[in-house]
Amino acid sequence: MVKRGGLLLRVVADVRLLRRFLRRWSRGVAEMVVGPCSYVATIDMGGRHIPQVFALMNMSGNFAAALTPVLVARFFEATNN
Repeated sequence: MVKRGGLLLRVVADVRLLRRFLRRWSRGVAEMVVGPCSYVATIDMGGRHIPQVFALMNMSGNFAAALTPVLVARFFEATNN
């Protein structure tokens, strides 16, 4: 016999699991669509300087990855979350 609270927790856990799955799935789909496009655009725009353009694109991503935690923390402090 399942109590009402236990059933509610099970439904909430299932919804959380579904949300987590959908977030990861959508992120994977976005990476499959955007990833190749960024490389094709870089090759197209780079011409003879493809390695330098790839390096610039890579370093931009590294700087963004390093700054994101700082900016998110400041955002949460500013919004009192």
